[in-house]
Amino acid sequence: LGWVYYQLGNYEQALEVLLKADSIVPEEAVVLEHIADTYKRLGQEQASLEYYKKAVASPKATKEELVRIQNKLDKLQKVLAKDEAKQGA
Repeated sequence: LGWVYYQLGNYEQALEVLLKADSIVPEEAVVLEHIADTYKRLGQEQASLEYYKKAVASPKATKEELVRIQNKLDKLQKVLAKDEAKQGA
């Protein structure tokens, strides 16, 4: 349901449902990834980064999920590094 809200652009509702799902089934890589995606859409990059890291560290993640999530994590880290460099200039 959380991902449906996300797809509809209802990010606040999506986040609420996804966080609840995480409390019910902790360490589910896809749930953690979706939370990260939602935080990113809401402009909360640091929270997004935290959840991508949790997803990558999840013992329940498949190899396919790890590759996909790691790519998102790497991309976000690059964006954040560029932002930090701009602020320091």
